Amino acid sequence: MAEHKIRKHDSSPVAEAYRKVRTNLQFMNIDNDLKKVLLTSAGPSEGKSSVTGNLGLALAEAGHKVLIVDCDFRKPKQHRFFGVSNIVGSMEVLLGEELIRDVIQKTEEENLVLLTTGQKPPNPSEILGSKRFIEMINEIEAEYDFILFDTPPVGMVTDAAVLSRMTDGVILVAAVEQEDVRGLEHAKMQLEDIGIQILGVILNKVPMDEGGYYGYVYNHYYGERSKSRRRNGND
Repeated sequence: MAEHKIRKHDSSPVAEAYRKVRTNLQFMNIDNDLKKVLLTSAGPSEGKSSVTGNLGLALAEAGHKVLIVDCDFRKPKQHRFFGVSNIVGSMEVLLGEELIRDVIQKTEEENLVLLTTGQKPPNPSEILGSKRFIEMINEIEAEYDFILFDTPPVGMVTDAAVLSRMTDGVILVAAVEQEDVRGLEHAKMQLEDIGIQILGVILNKVPMDEGGYYGYVYNHYYGERSKSRRRNGND
């Protein structure tokens, strides 16, 4: 996970890049009901959890009410990113041991809250695809402007593909210096084959200068043009 965590009034290049991502999402939301956004990657260690956390912070900074749902039951990271407990979370809600409003946790950002995973289940994919999980999200959906789902890499397990069916779109995170283009294309095809809208790609860990800082670039070359290409059979 990246060490850099953006904060209010942060004027670093990284923070400004996340604000550009936020702006793109806001423009996409003008004509579309874009609320539930899933973030995943093709492979491990590409920074999708820190990207999810920072995008949530950028959206909350603009006054949006944001809920981040950590759906990476195998390797949850959002509780560490925000410095909160993971003793109870969505699993305890699904097991009937807790109410969802009792386990959603506040963060330092006023408009941003977090739903951690809680205890580790033996069957994450089945949990995410369950009727009860969908009902749990539907119960609180109206209370937020954006719900961001942090999921495992789509190229490794089926969790993201299963959960993506209940979202409004997917953002792929790719670490520039380690991503296999074929792996990214395969992840894209996996999602598009089941009818999922890909909102774009965030290029992570882009070297910006000799000081070793990293940048984040939002590439929205998917969207309407991508839909047209799929209709023509050229994708």
